[in-house]
Amino acid sequence: GDLEIGKHGEGTVTLSGTGVIQASETGNPALLVGHQGVGTMTITGDAHLDYGRSPGNGTLTIGNQAQGDGDLTVSGNATAHVNGRVVVGGGGAQGEMHIRESPTLNFAAELIVAQGTTGTLEIEGGGASITVDSFAMDPQGTEDALLIAAIDATGLSTIDVAGMAHLADTLEVQLANGFGPRGGEAYAVITAAGGLDGTTFASEILPDLAEGLSWNVNYSANGVTLEVLGSSLLLGDVNGDGMVNGLD
Repeated sequence: GDLEIGKHGEGTVTLSGTGVIQASETGNPALLVGHQGVGTMTITGDAHLDYGRSPGNGTLTIGNQAQGDGDLTVSGNATAHVNGRVVVGGGGAQGEMHIRESPTLNFAAELIVAQGTTGTLEIEGGGASITVDSFAMDPQGTEDALLIAAIDATGLSTIDVAGMAHLADTLEVQLANGFGPRGGEAYAVITAAGGLDGTTFASEILPDLAEGLSWNVNYSANGVTLEVLGSSLLLGDVNGDGMVNGLD
């Protein structure tokens, strides 16, 4: 059934190790992180979230109703499967989702960032598998949606969309853990088999690169890719990994 974290107060749930939360009823169970209060949920380790099994239609909302302030982090080798809609910022104060390390996320319906309130989706590193049916940022055109793409030595995990993607508001690119890209590298932010619906990000916040390098945000018919143009020589980077550290 429904699971509400932070209703009219503060609530925290940590799912770790090999823990499992499973809503297997055939109805429409809802997982609400920050429901009229402050809710925080962490799924990590080898833990498994399975919300809504067919023909059920389980949903996940982060930041829901009134003063709902929700924060969900999925990390480690955890798995998060939701059989229905996922909304980051669903009408409360705000909603945030953080994806780090090597989790697997499978959202069988749409992933929406900012529908009724501010929403932030942060993806750090290249180890995660993220598949969704459709993707939309600020579909009503009334909120602030932010997608943070944090690149490190493992790369950047791509949002793999089976259908169409709707882009809006802000893309912020970060370089994590001291990583410095080299010329010729490319990082896919989003791939959408159904294409982009003619939209782009309204603004792009891009970090500084080494001298001689520049960013190009490439919008194609089926996705968005970050390209590093030019070439540079980083003094002291003996092994050519874009960083000067103890490995050189």
